[in-house]
Amino acid sequence: MIKDIRKRKDVEHRYRTRLEMAALEVQFIEKWMQVRRTLGDSSASTQQADLWLERCYRSAEEVGRTSPTKRQLSRLRRLLLVQPLAGSTAQIARLAYWVAFAVLNVLTALGLRTAVQWLAPGGKQAYVGEILSGALIIVGFAVFTAGLRNWALTMDAEARRSL
Repeated sequence: MIKDIRKRKDVEHRYRTRLEMAALEVQFIEKWMQVRRTLGDSSASTQQADLWLERCYRSAEEVGRTSPTKRQLSRLRRLLLVQPLAGSTAQIARLAYWVAFAVLNVLTALGLRTAVQWLAPGGKQAYVGEILSGALIIVGFAVFTAGLRNWALTMDAEARRSL
């Protein structure tokens, strides 16, 4: 359902962009015709104006033919490495990253639960060392997870370069 909404928004955006471009072209042609009427039929100025108009159209066509920029993925999709990766090593690294990311989230939830229980009045008795060691484990695992993500992106870049 979310994918359908995203596609529909994308189609609507492209339609609005095309409509705006068409409106700008019509506006340009109207102004051009107005200038032609103002200049009259003098052949020298008409030829210069025709050449200028042709240059404008050529430059507009060149801009239209340039390849569109690569669409930026959302932050969540970039964080989770949902984009297609090239190379089997990058795909294996992505799988390892997903597993490590899931474990990191579980560790974080357990650490927060322990910290909240410790801070709550009448809650669980814990030593500060236990809380700090849990926090250090979470931070260390977060660094490890970030390293896996970086490794997957590096392997993807290398596979794309070798293609």
